[in-house]
Amino acid sequence: MPRRCMQVVREVDVVARYGGEEFIVLLPETNLEGAAQASERMKACITDQPILVGERQVEILVSIGAAEIDESCLDLEALLERSDQVLYVAKRAGRGQVSVWQNGEKLGGMTNLSGIGTDFASR
Repeated sequence: MPRRCMQVVREVDVVARYGGEEFIVLLPETNLEGAAQASERMKACITDQPILVGERQVEILVSIGAAEIDESCLDLEALLERSDQVLYVAKRAGRGQVSVWQNGEKLGGMTNLSGIGTDFASR
């Protein structure tokens, strides 16, 4: 999965394993809207290409939680906690979702970022 993510992130971004089947993608100098858009690109890159297991093609589903550092989230530990919380919002909404943390609230699916209505849910 990290190789697939690397296809759609910038050279300055960091993709790393964070446990068994979880990965972290750090997007420096990226706001929440940009992170949500990058998350959708990563999700598409991962899910659009099934993997071959023997002679069978297996679809991959991915759930993504996106958060940003702001005045109430000042360190990596707090950022990871926020991301983890919205990751579980995405999982509960049904696999294959991107959920974002906005203004102290966990949001998923249809969200309003910077006053622009944007659908980040699976289509």
